[in-house]
This record gives sequence, structure tokens and C-alpha cells, in this order.
Amino acid sequence: MTPRGVQGLAFAVISPIEDKILGLYQQLTLMIESLVLTNSSPGIIAAAIRQEIKKIESESTNDLSLSLPIVYNTAFHWTIVSEQVKAGIVIQNHVYNENWCQDGKTFRERILVNNENMLNSISSLLMVEQKDNKVLLGLLEQEIEKGKNSWLRLVRTEAEAAYSQGVKDALIALGYLYAVVDNPDPCDRICAYEVGERLVTLAEARIGLDLPPYHPNCKCVFRGIWYRPR
Repeated sequence: MTPRGVQGLAFAVISPIEDKILGLYQQLTLMIESLVLTNSSPGIIAAAIRQEIKKIESESTNDLSLSLPIVYNTAFHWTIVSEQVKAGIVIQNHVYNENWCQDGKTFRERILVNNENMLNSISSLLMVEQKDNKVLLGLLEQEIEKGKNSWLRLVRTEAEAAYSQGVKDALIALGYLYAVVDNPDPCDRICAYEVGERLVTLAEARIGLDLPPYHPNCKCVFRGIWYRPR
């Protein structure tokens, strides 16, 4: 299986989470529309939105916590299978590390910050008196759309990090010394220009800097080169 094929298999794990987030935000949008158009007070609207956002936060964080190790294991084991490991090679236990980003923050911390920023923006909108409910509704829907997109970017980025960790650990276990990053998505010009054919030493490679994800929605893959027999 090609690196792109392994990535596709790993990312299939998070598709239900993305679909669930889209559905929950659609329900949230309909709820806000109902509250605004029935002239509910700003306090009631704010409380209802916060309650639903926290519900989405709780459910999706739990889903992501369960799914990212599966993404890692899928990437790890299918990379092993794809490289046709001989039965005599012993693979050590490997565990997905959610604290992969160089700023030291986990996805849980990012979710909390993103949601609080969105809720603060919504509170600010509700504090300003709007004579036209449709205008207020439009402004609130914009914030909800930003929140939804922020969630989807986070899910994709975390999945890419778990995938990269799995592939990296598998290639090291197989005896590869280096990696070359490949950007199969021609629309992603930044990665194609900055990374290209640059070699990365696997033992020293850092997720997010030397190996993808380099940015939200990064679709780069990489493969091991220069096989060293054990």
C-alpha cells in the first residue's frame, strides 16, 4: 500500500467524528435561529449557546481521545505491512503521544481556548442591542461557522499528527534512517515549496516541524528511504 493509501485508511477513522461535528453545529444553528426569531432575551440565548457548545466540546473531545490512538495504530501497522516486514523482526510497543506540538499544548487545551474565544465573541454580540433580529442572527451564525471550521481543522490536524507518529515509529522499527516528505496535493503550494525533497533524519524528526502536519489541514505524507538491514 502506498503512503497515500495508508494515510487514507488512517483518516477514515475520524470521518464519523467530522460528520458528527457537522450535525451538532447544524442543530446549534437551528436552535439559535429559533431563539433569536422568537425574541428570546440575550441572557437566555447566551446560556443556551454555552450549554450546547460545552456539550459538543465534551462529546467530540471524548470521541477524539478514543480515535487518535486508532489512527496511530492504523498508520503504524499498515506501514509495517506495506513494507513486508519479515517475521523475525520484533516490534516494540509504541504509544500515541498527544503532546506532539512544539508549544506543549494538547488538543484538549486548544479546544478549551477555541471554544472560550467563540463564546466571548458571542457574548459581545449579544451585549450590543440589535433592532433587527435577522442582523443579529447573521452575526451569530458567522461565529458558529467559525467555531465549526475550527473544530474540523483541529480534528484533521490531530489526525495527521497521529498518522505521522505511527508512520515514523514504524519506519524506525523497520530500520529506515531517513524520510522524504511528499506533498500529493498540488493546491498546497506552501508545503510543496518549503519541504519538497528535503531529507529528514527519522530519529531526530519532530512532528509539526520536520514531519507533517505543518499547518491545519496539512495533507503531506512521507516515506522512509535508505534501508539498513538489521
